[in-house]
Amino acid sequence: MFSYLRKMLCLIMLLISSYEDFKIREVDDRIWLIFSPIGIIITLIEFFLKYIDFSYLILYFISIVLQQLFQ
Repeated sequence: MFSYLRKMLCLIMLLISSYEDFKIREVDDRIWLIFSPIGIIITLIEFFLKYIDFSYLILYFISIVLQQLFQ
């Protein structure tokens, strides 16, 4: 269920971003600031429901931090 919700959220975000990029050739940062926390929350809920083992949780947060550092 959460997988479909994440895909729909991603599709909506990309459609809005594509429309803005097409119209004004720039994507507003507010789009990312709105959709990113929603996506993170959905992913964390799915993660907690699927993997209760906290060793995976530590690796997951390390991967998020590394991704943000080397973006």
